[in-house]
Amino acid sequence: MIKVQRRFRNIILTFYCAATFVSYGQINNSTKILLDSSFLVKNVREVMLLETDTFTIVTNYELFVENCRQFIKEYNLDLDKDLLNLFTSDNSKIIYADSLVKTNIHKSRLLYRIADLLEHGQCLVYNKQKRILEKFVKTEKYTNSLVSGRRMKTKDNWLIFEVVDGVF
Repeated sequence: MIKVQRRFRNIILTFYCAATFVSYGQINNSTKILLDSSFLVKNVREVMLLETDTFTIVTNYELFVENCRQFIKEYNLDLDKDLLNLFTSDNSKIIYADSLVKTNIHKSRLLYRIADLLEHGQCLVYNKQKRILEKFVKTEKYTNSLVSGRRMKTKDNWLIFEVVDGVF
């Protein structure tokens, strides 16, 4: 009986160690084509998601709202419903996310929406340093001993955006 318990324990420990080894330090990459300037047509509302010294990230209002609604449908988070209400109550032609979102919790929810939109190629990314619209975004999903997250990079590996999805 004791031998069976030890053997069973050893099998479980071996499986656990193997599963940990597989997930530790794991990186998955994917590449998507980004929106081009043709989506910037007259009478289409825009959402200025983020502006840094290097990049400006923009999407259109319909894509942003649809992204929020899909996430709410899947996860039913009240915080995302609040975020969506902030954007749907603003009737501006250009919505500046940083001026609309005031609380830290809404800012954190916005980060996940930006990451998701970028990951699916639903943004226009202007590279201020090169003075070009980026055509592709590479998403690098990573997991290490402390965190899991996503890095969105240009074709030339310039970091556009990074978000931490989980902390262990």
